[in-house]
Amino acid sequence: MSKGPEIRLGQVSTVDYSNGMVSVRYPDLDNSVTNKMPMLSFNGEYKMPNIDDIVVVLKLSNGSSIGIVLGGFWNTTNKPVAAGKNVYHKEISDNTFFEFKDNCLVIHSPNIRFETDFGVKEI
Repeated sequence: MSKGPEIRLGQVSTVDYSNGMVSVRYPDLDNSVTNKMPMLSFNGEYKMPNIDDIVVVLKLSNGSSIGIVLGGFWNTTNKPVAAGKNVYHKEISDNTFFEFKDNCLVIHSPNIRFETDFGVKEI
C-alpha cells in the first residue's frame, strides 16, 4: 500500500542559491538533514529563505527523500512587518521592500535604478 503525501515542519539547514534548493533539518528526528529539495516558485518569483528559518515541507508520496519546500509561515517568532486590511508588504532583502498601505505605495531601498529601453536613471 502506497503512503500519501506528508506535510512536515523543519528548519533550513543549507541554501543552494543558484539552483533554488534547500536542505532541511528536522529537530524532531534527531536533527536529521534532507537532501536538497526545490523551493516552491510563485510564478517565477525568487526569494530564498535564511538558514534556520522554519519552513513547511511537502514530502511526495513517491519516495521519502523527494519533496518540495513550500516556504515559511507567520508564527510567534516570525511576525509580519506590516499588517492590516488592504496592506501589501513585500520584503526584498534587509532594508529593501515594497509596501502599499493607506492608498500609498512605498518603495524603500538604499539605491534605486530605473531601466527602460530608453536608458537608465539612478536615484
